[in-house]
Amino acid sequence: MGEPNPGNNDYFALIQKNLVPRPYRLIACGDEYPSVESIRAFEKDLGVSLPDDFVDFSVSRIGGLYIEVKEEFWPPPKRFEVRPFWAMLSGLWVYGFADEAPEFMNILDQTPKVRERTGLELTPCLKIIGDANIYAFTQEGALVRWDHETGEAEPVSGSFLDTLDWELGELAKRQVRMEDERESFLRRE
Repeated sequence: MGEPNPGNNDYFALIQKNLVPRPYRLIACGDEYPSVESIRAFEKDLGVSLPDDFVDFSVSRIGGLYIEVKEEFWPPPKRFEVRPFWAMLSGLWVYGFADEAPEFMNILDQTPKVRERTGLELTPCLKIIGDANIYAFTQEGALVRWDHETGEAEPVSGSFLDTLDWELGELAKRQVRMEDERESFLRRE
């Protein structure tokens, strides 16, 4: 793939392909994207080799991405409400390197926590809101999905961008399903 390209705008097209014109809230690092050098230093410090597509995404304006369906279109669950699993998965985020990234999605803060929680040398990259499982990279840069129930990290076929594309498509499908079933969730008291 070569060196990452901070000016890459293909990522906007990836998001638009899956989500526009649906009612989403999207937050990204914008002009506060990290340098390739800072990511390479992170890799060296933690002994991990991140795939080029993830590094390239991370140094783009869309790196550190947070997407969720707006509450007026996806009613949040009420306290102690039981819902089908799909109805809890209202968004996703890509862990980012930007200084302003919230702690829960800051890869610098979360990598040690993920490693302690999983007992594995994993670096988190993608999280589905409402799902305890996470996508992460092994030290060699292989993409895995860590299962919170089994404690195992299963290999994922395809690249980080393939997986992000697939998960964005799945979010879009769930959002359409929520549109169809929204009234039943609003009536629950």
